[in-house]
This record gives sequence, C-alpha cells and structure tokens, in this order.
Amino acid sequence: MSAFSQNLSKENISTGRGDLLQSAHSHAPIYVPECSSPQATIKSFNELAKAVGDVFKGGDYYGDVDWTQEQQLIALYGKMDYLMNTDSLAEDDRYAQINIIISQLVEILDRIETPEIESIPSAHELPEGVEYWQLPRTEISLEQLQEGPRKGDWVFSKHTMHQMDDLYARVETLPYRTDAIVGDINVDGGLLDNYIAFTGPLIPVDFTKKIPRVLRVKLFGDPIWKYLATLITLMFLGAIYWLVRFLTRFRQDKYDSPNHIGMQFRRLTLPLFMMLLLPLTINLITVDIRLRILPLAITDDILWLAFYFTAFWLSVCVANVISAIIIASPKISPFGLDASLVRLSCRLVAYLVGVWILVEGMQRLGLSLVPLIAGVSVGGLAFALAARPTLGNILGGVLIFADRPFKVGERVVINKHDGVVEEIGLRSTRIRTLDGHLLTVPNEEVSSSYVENIGQRPHVKRLLNVTLTYDTSPEKIKEAMDIIKQLLSEDEDGGKTAEDLGRPSNRHVNSGDFPPRVYFNDLNADSLNIMVIYWFTPADYFDYLAHATWFNLELIGRFNAAGIDFAFPTQTIELKQNESGPSTQPNTSDA
Repeated sequence: MSAFSQNLSKENISTGRGDLLQSAHSHAPIYVPECSSPQATIKSFNELAKAVGDVFKGGDYYGDVDWTQEQQLIALYGKMDYLMNTDSLAEDDRYAQINIIISQLVEILDRIETPEIESIPSAHELPEGVEYWQLPRTEISLEQLQEGPRKGDWVFSKHTMHQMDDLYARVETLPYRTDAIVGDINVDGGLLDNYIAFTGPLIPVDFTKKIPRVLRVKLFGDPIWKYLATLITLMFLGAIYWLVRFLTRFRQDKYDSPNHIGMQFRRLTLPLFMMLLLPLTINLITVDIRLRILPLAITDDILWLAFYFTAFWLSVCVANVISAIIIASPKISPFGLDASLVRLSCRLVAYLVGVWILVEGMQRLGLSLVPLIAGVSVGGLAFALAARPTLGNILGGVLIFADRPFKVGERVVINKHDGVVEEIGLRSTRIRTLDGHLLTVPNEEVSSSYVENIGQRPHVKRLLNVTLTYDTSPEKIKEAMDIIKQLLSEDEDGGKTAEDLGRPSNRHVNSGDFPPRVYFNDLNADSLNIMVIYWFTPADYFDYLAHATWFNLELIGRFNAAGIDFAFPTQTIELKQNESGPSTQPNTSDA
C-alpha cells in the first residue's frame, strides 16, 4: 500500500465517521482503509461498520434504502472487503458471499467481549516475524499477506472466512453489547437482517414499502417475498426458453438432413440466447432482488452451472453449423464417410472446448474436481467396457476412411452381400442390395472382411463360348469367327452415334489396351468351341447389357443366315447286331 494511501486512510479514520463516509465516496477508488497492523485493520473495520449502520438507520423502513444510500453501501462494503482475505472464496460466488460474511462478522463483534483498540498490537508493537494474530479468547484471527502487491497488509484470515457461518450461529441469540459498534439498528433486525432485506436499483423503495409484513417473515434467513420474486424470475426465464425453442424448432427438422445449414443456425439461437439471458437473471436475483445466505448460494450455483452447461451446448451447436457449412461443399458427399468424419472432428473439438469450460466454471464456483475426476475414471472404465462394440465400429469407420475401399454410390460385395453403398457412417455402412433391401453392416465387420468393389472396375469383362456342331466345316468355322469380329468392330457402327444406332456403339469395346479377342480354342466332347472375350468400357452395367443384347440377337440372325448351326448337348444310341442275333446292350456316345 502506498504512503499516500496510508496517510489518507489515517486522516480519514482520525476525523470520525462522517468524514470517513465522505472520503469513501469522494476519494474512491484511490481510498483504501488502513491495514498495516492488527490494530489498524480492526479500527478500520469498526469505523466502516459504523458508517454502514448509519446508512441503514437513515432508511425509511426496514431494509428500504434509496439509490443514494445503496451507492453508499456498495462503496462501504467494498472497503470492508479490502480487509478480508477472500482468495479461498469461489470467484463467481464471491460477490454473493463476502458482504454476508462482513455483516456476520459485525454482528459477532457486537455481541462478544473484545479488547480495547489500544491493547491490540500496532505495527511498532508486533514482534519480528509474526504473521498471524488471533483475537483473545475467540476463533477470529488476522493474517499478514506474504506476497503480491499488498504484501505486509493485515486482513481477516481465510480460516475466519470459512468459520463465519458457524461462529455467527453460536452468538446469534446473544444480546448486543452496550458499547456495540452498530448494535440493534431497529426492532426488526440488526445489520445482517437489514443487509438481507434491502434490494437493488430495479426494485424501487416505494414497492418494497408496500410489501405486507407477512411476506417479510424470514425463512432460512431471507424474507418470503424474495423467494416469491426469485420464483417468478425463474418462471419467466423458463417461459422465454420455451418460447424461443418453439420459434426456432420446425416440425420438418426431424426429417431434414443434419447437414441442413438453416436448421443448424436456428438450433444455435436458443443456447446463444440463454447465454445472454442467464447472467442477466443471476444479476437480477443477486443485485436487485438480493436473495442472500444459503438460498442465494444454492440458486446462484445452479444458475451458473446452467450457464456453463449452456456454453457446452453452444460449442456443440457452433460445431454443427461449421460442419454443415463444410459438408455443403460439392466435393463432399453428405452421406459419405468424409461427411461423418467432418462432423466427428468438429464435435470432438466442441466437446474438448465444452469440457474445458465446465472445468473452469466448476473451479470458479469452488467445486472440488477430485470426486468428479474419480467418478469419471470409474465411469469411463465401465463405459469403455460397455461400449467396446461401438468403439470397435467407430475404429472400423476410421479405417474405412483411411483405406477408402469404396464410396457412396458404388456397387460392392461384402460377405456375399451384393448391393450399392447408400451411406457410410461412423458406426455402420448401409448397402441397398440388388433385391431392394437395405442392409446395415457394422464397420468393424466391413473393415475385417474381403470387399469386392464392383463400382470401381474400369470395364465389364465378358467371356462368351460360342459352340458349333461337329459337322461344321473349317470354312464355316472361320466364317463364324469373321462374323463375330465384324459384330464387335467399329466398322459395324458405320460412323453413327449411339443415338442413331439405338444402342451403345462398338467404341465401348474397342477402347484402351483391351481389344476384342476371338479364338477357336477347344474341341469339346459335344461341340466345337469359339471363345469370345471383350471388355465394355466404361463399366456401366446397364449399357453393357444393352450392347450384349444387341450382339446376341445379331449373332443368332447372322449365323442362321450363313447356315451355321449352334451346338447343344445331344446323345446318339447305336444298336449293333451279333452273328447270333441282335445285341441287347446299346453302345452310347455323345454327339
């Protein structure tokens, strides 16, 4: 603390309560109370407490203070806060707790015997190295700050802060001392009661004056009317939540794709709106209604937890919007694995951000993370065991993404299941079989199976065996081969397009490094075999069938016109006659 501030504080304390109160406003924010020793700290605390009592005594009614008086109270409590070690108080709850603790301490000191100010050690009377001093015959203590910009200042200790509720409960029924600092402000209550009763700037004094006495009765330390006002505020918050939800959730959303950008932006509205509304609600309850003590601590913690969970929710909604915008790119199939991995990546980042927000928020609320971490560890183990199949399928999906054995729209054969891939998800792959059935195959099974990707073949290969009868002459065999070669040549098209021909042209079977092949390759038991091989490119299966249909019809017609007979399995039975008579055992042969 600077010498200027020390001199200013000493001057204010020595001039009395009126000047102290005036200085607290006229020199704010540079004015700070003297706290260079236990004696100076307690003297400053007593003087500020007296000034607070005078402000409450100037009110028209119990707990009713006007705007000017409220500003005086805020400034005075702020100076008394300077005399407290609040490092151990939760940051988000500090404003709600510290003024209650100060008011309780004033009430305690007004009810117990305290030593004369002159007998309390001053800065010159403290032994070297003393960092802790306890009020005689009490559990109230002061400690010297050992680090930071206020090193050397004496403040009420962290232990005293934590013990305040218990200490106040022990002396609450004791009478005030005759020389009390503040004493009995009025018949309705002392300093703590008045602090609990007064309201903030949005609730005018004229309104609080009209509150019936029956609603001013205290329940768990707070007037009943403050519970009602808090309940109405929370109901109003809930009504706004459902209204915004109704306006932003359309009936068709459940049928829309998760990649619908407009839908994701609408879903972003509700958490964003609640992120703005929750702090306003907390401020209304804390600053204006001024719910106090345990009810405020519970309500305040619940609302702040709701705020941090809403922040988690908002981060996930933002991730959904980002993933929807990315997936809207024409380069990404909305039903492919790429889209699923984009959504997963965005959500993983959102979950990490959300968990960080929750951890930071719980620390700000003073909640211990040790039980939470222990619970997460045990729960995580149980979850991992229960979710092993699901995790295996997700890992399988990642492997599919890494290997890319197929894409959406391609025809594949997986474990004898033949069909077209309709969707590749993180857990499973959906295949529309050739029978029209929708088959869902777990990704773990897909990644560990043989996958035949028919959709990625460059061409459709056809192997055709044209069989002729054994009485076909070599000249006719050669003619048959020439007919087949002519049917597969580009000359057969006559330079016409597929539209003019009414069929796929022969350019599809004469492209690339695989021209048609025709060979007289085998003498079967019942036929002469001409092997025909050609490759239809590109591998459009239905165009291939249309071309094969035309080829088959033309082949039959031209063979018939040329007098070339197709062979089919036949059996000839010959009966031989012995010298003694006809044989009864036939000699059979295939022809």
